[in-house]
Amino acid sequence: MIKIYILSNDIKFIRTSEALLGKVDFKTEPLSVKPEEVFNYICKHPTDFILIQNTYLNGYYQLIDMLINANKCSIIYVTPNLEEGAVYNAMSSPRFYMINFERLSSIPDLILLMERDRKIFDNINNTLESYKEKINEERLVKKAKLYLMNEYGIIEEEAYKRILKKSMDERISKLQAAKIILGGR
Repeated sequence: MIKIYILSNDIKFIRTSEALLGKVDFKTEPLSVKPEEVFNYICKHPTDFILIQNTYLNGYYQLIDMLINANKCSIIYVTPNLEEGAVYNAMSSPRFYMINFERLSSIPDLILLMERDRKIFDNINNTLESYKEKINEERLVKKAKLYLMNEYGIIEEEAYKRILKKSMDERISKLQAAKIILGGR
């Protein structure tokens, strides 16, 4: 079940949002914390989404950037006049969406789309991290091969075999073997 915190000073907005989101079985909870306390609260009480009414922030726009940069939740910012300048940094994030008050009824569909997109981006980021690890491993293994070739005057194949042998003998990865061979170089 998707958990959503509602940040607003307007009881009518909170009730309307709860009614809309309750129809699709989202778990909603209005937060009664000050804007300057929201970040710490979200860090201690994780959520999937935050629905923020623009009047709640009153100049605390950096809160949106902090939450997005910390990857703590997705944010739907509800405002009457789409104030792009105030939230310019957040606009490029797949975890942020700004919506006009007149489109409030589309929020349940929007949440489902954002959740789908978040999962896609998380998968892409995980794949990217995996590739970065592989590239780093290959870089260190090559560096260890060069070190062995220069230190012992052996050819590349022999240097690679020594790294593999160390890896198998000590039951460690090639990356760990390369690090040991390089010894902090």
